[in-house]
Amino acid sequence: MATLDQYVGNIRQLSLEGKFRELAQTLTNPTIDHLNKNIQHIDSILATFTLPEYSMVKSNISNKKTSFDFVFHSVC
Repeated sequence: MATLDQYVGNIRQLSLEGKFRELAQTLTNPTIDHLNKNIQHIDSILATFTLPEYSMVKSNISNKKTSFDFVFHSVC
């Protein structure tokens, strides 16, 4: 969970600093995709980020959640 906390902190920092290119790279980098590895916490993560400051982040996380739900329900 500490890695996930660091990931969320990094996302917040990049967004606050206006480093949107780095933010987009971090959100889409599959080698550091902590969201898929911690899918059970995704609702808590979504609640962490408020609109409109983190709209890009919320969109990315919502997309991952929807994709996971679709795959999970398709398999089950």
